[in-house]
Amino acid sequence: TSIAIVSNKTIAQVANAAKLTAADDINVTAKASEDFVGAAAAGSVGGFGALAGGVSAIALSDVTTAELGGTDVAGGNVNVIADDETHSAMLAGALAASGSLGFGASIAVVDLNKATTADIAANANVTALGNGGESFDEYTGSGFSSTASGSGINVLANSGESDLTLAIAGAAGLDAGVSGVISLELMNVATVADIG
Repeated sequence: TSIAIVSNKTIAQVANAAKLTAADDINVTAKASEDFVGAAAAGSVGGFGALAGGVSAIALSDVTTAELGGTDVAGGNVNVIADDETHSAMLAGALAASGSLGFGASIAVVDLNKATTADIAANANVTALGNGGESFDEYTGSGFSSTASGSGINVLANSGESDLTLAIAGAAGLDAGVSGVISLELMNVATVADIG
């Protein structure tokens, strides 16, 4: 049995009462990254009956927030960026062999709850003159991957998830062999970039 229960919070925040002035850029960046590998295997051999089971589970609750408040003046850009990348790989396996009856089962579960937010607060007063030499990619709105070079205010929230799950079960018996596999992936992901 392999079970991981994880709760993460990554927060970069400038308070509402703050006053920032920068000759170049103001950056408020929250970045999180999670990598999970889980493996569970079970085996059983018996003369009359054999029973084996393997369970692998990951439950993740993850909050990543970048928030800018206050009065902020940048000669270059203002970047408010929240980024969270999650990668998981799981294996659950079971094998049962018997002279009469064999039963094998494996279960693999991923339960992912993520909130990634980049935000300029409602009462913030933000000025970005964009005079620095740095630029950023901004989405043009003509497609999901169409970008152009930009400067000024950049509010970006990015969330990425990749999951590989392998659940294997086998059973052998002279009279009967029964095996079953359950693979369950639950993903509740909210990604928000917001001004005001």
